[in-house]
Amino acid sequence: MTVTLHNRSDPPVHLTSFGHALGEPVAVAEAPWLADGERDRLLAEGLRTVHKATGPVWSLAAAAIEETLRAAPDGSGPQAVVIAGGRFDWHISQGFEGVLMADPRLVDLPLFGVSLNACAGGGSAVTVASALLNLFPGGSVLVVTADLVESDRERVHRNGRAVSSDAAASCLVSRHPAGDGYRLLGCAQTNRLALSLPEPPERKGYRLRAQLRAIGATARAARAAAGAGADDITDFLTNNLAPSVMELQHRTCALPRARLRAEFAPELGHCFAADIFIALQRMLADPPGDRPARPLAMWGSYTSWTGAVLERAPGPPDSP
Repeated sequence: MTVTLHNRSDPPVHLTSFGHALGEPVAVAEAPWLADGERDRLLAEGLRTVHKATGPVWSLAAAAIEETLRAAPDGSGPQAVVIAGGRFDWHISQGFEGVLMADPRLVDLPLFGVSLNACAGGGSAVTVASALLNLFPGGSVLVVTADLVESDRERVHRNGRAVSSDAAASCLVSRHPAGDGYRLLGCAQTNRLALSLPEPPERKGYRLRAQLRAIGATARAARAAAGAGADDITDFLTNNLAPSVMELQHRTCALPRARLRAEFAPELGHCFAADIFIALQRMLADPPGDRPARPLAMWGSYTSWTGAVLERAPGPPDSP
């Protein structure tokens, strides 16, 4: 296992102007692609809806981008675009390129793609965008994350939350705050885990234990990069998995004062590249507590994990 540290940013990096778009809700009780046993289990777990795009997923990305740019103050438009997702074949790449080419604000911007999987892409996109700010110190980078489910049968998984939704989210990453957002205090990544699939019967549980070791190491490295103690973390965000898995990850990271944000987007179902962006957007809508929100966000997959410690950074008050 390799742990890569990204030290505290100077000047700091901010994530602001969040936007997201979900597919149309479909009731789990009526979803035609679910077998009765699967349907009953999901309903027993409390999952009531799944979101399904009526068009290609990049149409959702276009809606998320529009929301993000609409929330951005004048003069803070992006100088580059980073797109992350779980799958980028020629068809999908052309679809996203069409979205950017159709928008005069984005058509001439350099484009960078991150294609790991739906779990890990969002965290890697943030690190790529932060690095790009060295080229655009006075501007911002637009991060767009989207997940695609190509068939109804793909919506049913044997792990995680068991159902995938179509969704997209975006935000601006910049050196300068632009309204309410989150300041990136420090982040870390782990890579190259030797996790064989399928798991040999004689090593049952090995893959999960290896993942939890990586999650714990990533969380500690992210806190070290941010100069934050375990008691400083107020919220814990992770990919939208089964509640029991999120709770296990939360315990592994040993954050005694952190609230597990497991409820942020139950409609998304299985883990998704941008679920944490949606969580951050919803946290900004929460009234502030007795101390500034300082979440630890964990994006991950079998082979790559990103941990980022952020701090809620409200923008300057409106002028009278």
